[in-house]
Amino acid sequence: MYPETKPQTVNDETFRQARRIFDSRFNLTKLEPGVKWGENMPAQWKRMADISIEEGLIPKDFDVKAAYTNQFIPEINTFDAKKIEAMAKASTW
Repeated sequence: MYPETKPQTVNDETFRQARRIFDSRFNLTKLEPGVKWGENMPAQWKRMADISIEEGLIPKDFDVKAAYTNQFIPEINTFDAKKIEAMAKASTW
């Protein structure tokens, strides 16, 4: 959309790769339907624990459920997301 913002010292292929990496990381911040901001997902914690156990970083009997809480998530999410989005879109920074 704004080609003049593309770094001039980078070739097109390197730029495409960097953009792909950026997009993949940015997409990780998007909420899945039904998930609240900051909510811990048990399957994600289990997957990370399994990897860490396999790598020998944590004990095999590690209690994944004791590693996180969703206790404060309802309070964290007591904001008007549409209002924040509108404020961000209206900002001229």
